[in-house]
Amino acid sequence: MNRIKKLFGACSMFLKKVLKRGHTAQVEEAFDKMKEHFGAFFMFIEQALDRHGYTEQESEGYTCCFFKPFTYGRLCFAFSISREGVIEVKPPQVVYLTVERVLQELDYPDKEPKSIAKGTCSAELPTELIKAQRAMKATPTVDTARLLGLETFKYIEQELDDFEVEYAIPSNRIEELELSDFWAIEFNGSPIEGLFRGLIFYQLADPELMDERLEESDAILENRDMVPDDAWRVSYQKLKERLLALDESYD
Repeated sequence: MNRIKKLFGACSMFLKKVLKRGHTAQVEEAFDKMKEHFGAFFMFIEQALDRHGYTEQESEGYTCCFFKPFTYGRLCFAFSISREGVIEVKPPQVVYLTVERVLQELDYPDKEPKSIAKGTCSAELPTELIKAQRAMKATPTVDTARLLGLETFKYIEQELDDFEVEYAIPSNRIEELELSDFWAIEFNGSPIEGLFRGLIFYQLADPELMDERLEESDAILENRDMVPDDAWRVSYQKLKERLLALDESYD
C-alpha cells in the first residue's frame, strides 16, 4: 500500500490543482477510479518485479518506472496511468548510461527532453499484452485492468529474463545488431538520433567495427536528400570528435 501511495504522488499533485478550481466531486471520482484500476493492475506484478530485481523506483508525471541496475546502466520497466484510469505498459528499456550521457552532451535538431522512461534500446511487448492494453484503452474498467495486470505478470515471468540477456550484455547486443537489416534502427529515437546512439554504443562495445559503421554513417549524413538539415552534419562531426576522446569501454 505504501508503494501504491508513492506511485500516486504525481496524480495527487494534479488533483490538488483541480481541487483549487472547485471541481472537488469530479476530482475525487477521477482519483478513486485511478486508484481502483491501478490497484487491480499492480497487485499482479508487484512481487514479480521484486523477484526479478526491479526494486529502484522513480516517477515522472503520470509514468512510474522500476529500475534494475546492471554493470553498464540500468533496465527500466515502466507504465503510466491517465486521468481516465487507462493504464499503459511501456516496452522495457535498457539504459546504457555512458551512451545516454554522451548523447546528452550533443546539440541536435528536435532533441527531446531527457525522460526516465526512455532508454538506449527497447524490446517489443508480446501480442497478448498488446491486446489487453487495447482492451483497457477501449473500456477502462477494473476487469480490463486486472487482465492487463495478468498479461504483464506473464510477460515479466516468462520473457523479462530473456530481454536482460539479449539487451544488457553488450556482446549479445552486438551479435543481434550485426544480424539486423540495419543496426541504427535498433536504437531509440529519430532515425539520426538512433544512429548517434548506435555509434556511441559500438565505440564502447566493439570499436573494431567502427570503421565500417562510420563509413555507413558518413554516406547517410552526406546525402542531403536523406538528411536535408545541415545542423545534423554539425552535430555528427562533434560526435565523431567526442568518440575519439572516449576512453571507456564495455569489456
